[in-house]
Amino acid sequence: MIKKLLLLTLTIGIGLLPAADFVWTALPYSSAGLIDFDPIVCPTCQGGQYEIDNHGRVFLRGIITCTVNPVPANTMVFTFPTGFRPLKITIVPINYDNNQTNSLQINPDGTTTLRTPFGCNQNADYISLEGMSFSTK
Repeated sequence: MIKKLLLLTLTIGIGLLPAADFVWTALPYSSAGLIDFDPIVCPTCQGGQYEIDNHGRVFLRGIITCTVNPVPANTMVFTFPTGFRPLKITIVPINYDNNQTNSLQINPDGTTTLRTPFGCNQNADYISLEGMSFSTK
């Protein structure tokens, strides 16, 4: 029993457990213009979520849509809580429908802004967060 407990402790400590063992949390949206894609319109769509692994890397997933059209440049869309923030400004690319690109700026205070305007019709246009990640170290 002690050997199994020690092995589990070492496995967690050195980061061998898969990310699936961590908890996904809903994004803390601001009221500025982006929200989860409506589950009534798309019941199989994953809303915006984030998690952190034991190496300090934050992962995002899901799709989000807008509440205003267009969403202006530099609109704050959500704020990451303490412990989920980069040490320096981090720019991550995003894709949205029609194969257009944009980027999110994640600041050390956790505020996250859309860098360029986003023309959007609610629950028809979306931004994919799949595959986005950044380091908190």
